[in-house]
Amino acid sequence: MNPVRGCPQLSSEVGVFCCRTGYITSTREAPPSHYSLTLEPFSLFLDSKNEKFESDVFDGAGKKWRLSFYPNRQSGDGGHKYISLGLEIIDEDPFRRGWKVNFHCKMFVLDQKAVNYTVFEEKSSKPRTFYGIIRECIFDQLMTVEDLMDKTKGYIVKDKCVFGVEITVLGDAMRGESLILNKVPESKIFTWTILSLEDAGKENFSDEFEINGHKWKLFMYPEGDQKARKGYLSLFLCLANTNSIPLGRKVYVEYKLRIKHRLGTKHYEKEGHDSVSKEVTKVGFSDFIQLGEIYEESNGYLFNKSMTIQGEIKVLLSYNYLE
Repeated sequence: MNPVRGCPQLSSEVGVFCCRTGYITSTREAPPSHYSLTLEPFSLFLDSKNEKFESDVFDGAGKKWRLSFYPNRQSGDGGHKYISLGLEIIDEDPFRRGWKVNFHCKMFVLDQKAVNYTVFEEKSSKPRTFYGIIRECIFDQLMTVEDLMDKTKGYIVKDKCVFGVEITVLGDAMRGESLILNKVPESKIFTWTILSLEDAGKENFSDEFEINGHKWKLFMYPEGDQKARKGYLSLFLCLANTNSIPLGRKVYVEYKLRIKHRLGTKHYEKEGHDSVSKEVTKVGFSDFIQLGEIYEESNGYLFNKSMTIQGEIKVLLSYNYLE
């Protein structure tokens, strides 16, 4: 089974295939038996620049899984926008020869007014298979954003939407969580002064600073890191204490990294939106700025050899676990 063209290739270690055989829908009152995922404020998820949001790892049918939400996936003809849900198997080693998992899957959307669930199943009765690096299945174009936002239905109530999933065998105990995008994200500006850029080492890091319960540092490579082009300074935001994040979780951040003008008029900055985890602790820019621009006196970035760097960080996402 090959990944379908148009599905995102998430990494070199995770293969993806899309369910596009069409869906059979039904309604039922019983909640999904394996996992529930609540998103709020839902409008912020739709407006986010992130391609996907991932749940915690959960148990179901004897395996470990993760549910993903894909906002605003465009149809091939450039028409409607859709939401999609993805199911990823977590605890299988992609390099273990001959591993294979066959499964059936149902996706759920809660109608909060009718107090029942719309259930989506593939039209094909054939089981899906994970094997090798193929570890994620996307229920692509599950619903149009227009249908989901229809006020005559109850999928969105008080800017909250609830999804769910069942895999293979019904009846397992359900776990769940809420992913909460903060309407006013906690933010912080951290200022770091490099006393002499000329005398700085190849790798430099700031003092720690804390935001939203996580500790961070700024990392600077005056001569660039391994990925930088020649003559570029590299600058990164780094999670300093990975113990604050459970294994498999991600912290979603928006950030600005800047070099201040000595008179406070024309700063140099770049911004990004990304996620950090135990596995990926550093985000930022290998080619942040050319050294020639820093040393150009008219740019005003140096004062008596010193340079001031700032990191402005917003933590977007927090978690509530459901008992």
